[in-house]
Amino acid sequence: MEKDFETADINKESVNAQNNYETNSLAEHYNEALKELGSENSVELFSSQKEAKRFIRKRFAKEYTNKKIKECIDLITPSRAIHTVSAFLLGLSIRDNLQIDTRSWRRLPGEHSPKGSFVLFWSLICLFHDIGYKYENDSANKTEYKSIDDWILSHNLNYNLLYESKNEELIRNYYQYRITGKDPCLDHGIIGALLLYDALMDLAESSQIYSHIRYYKDFFVKVCDTIALHNMWRATPATNNVYIMHNLWPLIPGNDQHHIIFYKDDSLLFLLALVDTIDPIKKFCHDRRSKNPATEISVLTNAYVYFTNRNKIKALDLFYNNPDFEGYATQLADTEGGLMSWLGVWVQFSVKNKEKKTISIVIDQKGSKENSRELNS
Repeated sequence: MEKDFETADINKESVNAQNNYETNSLAEHYNEALKELGSENSVELFSSQKEAKRFIRKRFAKEYTNKKIKECIDLITPSRAIHTVSAFLLGLSIRDNLQIDTRSWRRLPGEHSPKGSFVLFWSLICLFHDIGYKYENDSANKTEYKSIDDWILSHNLNYNLLYESKNEELIRNYYQYRITGKDPCLDHGIIGALLLYDALMDLAESSQIYSHIRYYKDFFVKVCDTIALHNMWRATPATNNVYIMHNLWPLIPGNDQHHIIFYKDDSLLFLLALVDTIDPIKKFCHDRRSKNPATEISVLTNAYVYFTNRNKIKALDLFYNNPDFEGYATQLADTEGGLMSWLGVWVQFSVKNKEKKTISIVIDQKGSKENSRELNS
């Protein structure tokens, strides 16, 4: 991605953010998102893993619920529930404050407005994106199911996402890479997508939306494809050869099939990848490598986000006075393995003083066809 942003404007906006960050805590942003959803406030929601799971269940209590959907929600592990809700609300905050364009979303049959359709898309994608972790963490799965077809057959899925997905080859190859790798496991993104697609299609076949089944099938495929792709890591020098062996060319930097995720090309996958990576609660509360783990409430009230949406710039600045913040920010800003290596963003880490360290993430609003850095997928 070419550095074509107005650096002076970015620096000016960062100064504004530094001066105003005390009024833009994560708690305030999350409260605003929850208010629009008609839900409870941040402090209550993040008080326990049980409350986070309750929030997710309530999102699907009236519609989009059946036995299989409930089983999918039950799969969300306690350690992922709070992160899942945090990522969901962060995505809504980014979408609203940076005015992510939703005009391209087709309005779903029924009473869903274009914005309501987006919220439904985002609810299904983000709140279910980690349901496959139970399978990834199950050691028994490391020796079974050497092919994705074996796994599907053994779990009696009535509807197969692979039959409909445009990414079937990539999904199959990445499954094979994970199950036969140095640390063999089932990829949670792929497994979660397979389970959710089966549940959603089962719901469609048995409910009032059956008359719109063809329309909803495209919707469900898009949702589940996004989940399947969200955990596919790019190759590193250490893994390059094994990625080539598994024909994972879209995930190998430096070849003419490498695919960088741009907001303009696929804003759903872009948004999920972004919030799943930068979620402060995931990093500062649940990362086992953290030397100074914080409480969820502490992060909510002491981490600040400032949004810039002017002068053709869409950006967010994140501040958090925590000893682990510099390592977190440096990792995100790394040009080889950080966000810029696989996501259409420009990242800058700046230090004004010990108490004001900032990570700025600017969204590249060009798509792959317009961007010389992107090599066509």
